[in-house]
Amino acid sequence: MKQSVSANPELLALMLDACQHGAALRIAYLYLILPANGYAIAATDWQTDLTAGTPPTTYRTSTFGKWNSGAITSVASFSPKSNSMYLSVIADDTVMFPGTTVPMLQACSVGLLDKAQVWVFAAYDRMPHPGQPPTFDTSRGLETKFYGTIAAISEIDRVHCAFDVADQFYLLNLSSPPYVIQQSCYWGFGDQNCSVNLASFTQSAAVKAGSTSQTIYPVAAFTAQSSPAGGTVPLSRLAQGILTFTSGGNSGLSYTIASYNADGSVTLDTQTLAAPQAGDTFTVVYGCDRTQVACNLYLGPTNYPKHYPGSPYVPWPETIM
Repeated sequence: MKQSVSANPELLALMLDACQHGAALRIAYLYLILPANGYAIAATDWQTDLTAGTPPTTYRTSTFGKWNSGAITSVASFSPKSNSMYLSVIADDTVMFPGTTVPMLQACSVGLLDKAQVWVFAAYDRMPHPGQPPTFDTSRGLETKFYGTIAAISEIDRVHCAFDVADQFYLLNLSSPPYVIQQSCYWGFGDQNCSVNLASFTQSAAVKAGSTSQTIYPVAAFTAQSSPAGGTVPLSRLAQGILTFTSGGNSGLSYTIASYNADGSVTLDTQTLAAPQAGDTFTVVYGCDRTQVACNLYLGPTNYPKHYPGSPYVPWPETIM
């Protein structure tokens, strides 16, 4: 979303003076990117690191690679359309994704920047006089140029990655009516509509020696959780669940569980970015196949009819005629 904000009076005075006298200003773009793992990427396209904002944040020129943005584009119409912006990073194998030991471009390729929030700021300063050191004064404040969310990767190769960043109007791109009559549940497992308490179906564990990047053995065997319907939820229901590392080289990263195996291990649907080490801790959350049976297991016979939105007795489209 392109927007203007109340700026420091000194910054407004600088812009007004430049307009009145036809003076050129130097512009440095600052990028603040917040991925899902809780770390921040603060980068700038200026040739040196810049510190700006409140509280002061240091925007790096090369620590996170070389970031650049393109023009903000929109479609002229009477319907609300999301603006979009081109954002790119150039990085080699020595540039690591923050909080991990994984190269930046490798992390981007597996989606670690999906839905990351992006702020683009502009800092302005006068052109230096001949012989002056090329410093950049950011004390006048920043102008917010864009705020949005990374929507997709448009290009990626060995040296760079480019993203499409959409502003918040993209949230209005919803189908109407929003729900389709279907046999399975369309809520997110554990969300406010589903109402399943995920904490009751989550357990902590540690990686056992012999685990691989795709098959994880726990030090202590997983235990079946009790079900509101009586008995326990079988461990086979870990399939389609989520494994999240809480320490080690994959800390903060989550993976979908493809299957629970007879030997007590779980197989992930993709390999982990860093090889799991013995002792790395993680949590597992049961999965849901969005059926009545699963809903009954997690909510019990009294509660599940109130929350299950599926229409399991509607025939499939191929057989309805």
